[in-house]
Amino acid sequence: LVLDLMHRLTKKCSGLRPDIVTYNNVLHAHLKSKDKGKALDRILTLVQDMEDHKYVGVKPDSFTYSIVLKAWVQSWRPDAAIRAVETLTKMREL
Repeated sequence: LVLDLMHRLTKKCSGLRPDIVTYNNVLHAHLKSKDKGKALDRILTLVQDMEDHKYVGVKPDSFTYSIVLKAWVQSWRPDAAIRAVETLTKMREL
C-alpha cells in the first residue's frame, strides 16, 4: 500500500519518487509478517519487478538480497536451502 500511494503521488509531485531505501524498507517490513509463506511470495514478486526494471531507477542491492535470503530461511519451505543458494549465486553474478 505504501508503494502504491507513493507511485500515485509521483504523478502529482515528480520529486517524490520511491528509491531503493523505500523498497528495501517495504521488503523488510514483510519479514515481520506472521504468515511467512505469503511474506516470501510478496518479497519475491517485488524483487522480480525490481529486477525486470518495472520501477525506473530502482535496482536490487545487497541489502535487498539479504532480505530475500532471510525470507527463504523463515519460510520453512522444503526447497528453501536450494533457493537460498540460487539467490547467493545470483548475487555473485550481479
